[in-house]
Formats: sequence, structure tokens, C-alpha cells
Amino acid sequence: MEPPQGEEARRQRLWNEPVCRAIFDHILTRADRSSRARLLAASSIDAGVWLHTLPLKNLGLCLGDRELTVATGLRVGAPIVRSHVCVCKAVVEPTGHHGLSCRKSADRQRRHALANDILLRAFRAAGVRAELEPHLPRGGGDKRLDGATLDSWSMGLPLAWAFTCPDTLAPSRM
Repeated sequence: MEPPQGEEARRQRLWNEPVCRAIFDHILTRADRSSRARLLAASSIDAGVWLHTLPLKNLGLCLGDRELTVATGLRVGAPIVRSHVCVCKAVVEPTGHHGLSCRKSADRQRRHALANDILLRAFRAAGVRAELEPHLPRGGGDKRLDGATLDSWSMGLPLAWAFTCPDTLAPSRM
């Protein structure tokens, strides 16, 4: 790779970028599947956007110390729980990833409900009438709607949503 020339030679980032990319690629080639997924997720373009969210308590956008510890631990791959056996009989590693995708995890349903509650409160804060689990006809498939606006949104139809929280490290994605 050619070093930066002219005016570009004054920009530190242009000198650092090839070195950082080479180091990252080297680490990535040596990483196990879980670490590789975590590194790729952490290096994606919008990976840090959640850190810029305004801590608005009335919208449920305020992380406590425990939530911030868990979010940071998951991001960097640090141990966040003691190793134990889950109710589904799977061994839970100290990184705590199993709880994010276990079908028997109470926290999985709680996270889903909290996210939908945040969406509902955001709509209501914007003056839009909305409700959770509305009785609206579905456009197909067997998925249930998580929420919908009661006011018309587009072409006289309400806006409907079904929240999904992706888990980069779920066994189904490995």
C-alpha cells in the first residue's frame, strides 16, 4: 500500500487506517466463531449508535448501572454471569450469550416487551395514538403484530410493527 502523499500526508487517520485494518484482519482470521461474530458486529458502521441515545426516562431510554455493565460486557466479550445450567438444560457460559436466545429465558420475553413498550411510548409522546397487540388482519404469515397506530399512517392504513431483536451470537446464526 502506498503511503499518503501531499495534503493527505498530514492526516493521521490516513496513516493509521491501513495498519489498523491489517491488525483487525489478523485478529479476525485467528478468532473463534463467537469472537468473530462479536468483532464483526462491533465494527459495523452503526455499532456505537446506541451510545448516543439520549437517556430519556419517560421513554424507557435510560440504562442503569447493571444494564450498561451487561451491554458493555456483551460487546467486548467479557464474563458477565457465573457458568451454570439453564432451565433448558444447556450450559450457560460466563459470557451470558445463551440467555439472549434461549426460548425458555424470561429475560428474552421481557426484553421484547420492554422494546415494544418503548415504541408505544415514543408514538404516544409524538401525539400518535397506538396500542400493543392490536386485533388487525395480518398481511400473511403466522406472526402476530406487536403493535399498531390507531390513526391512519399511509394510504388510510395504520402503521403496524412486529419487533425483532437480533442476536448475533444465537446458535441459529453460527
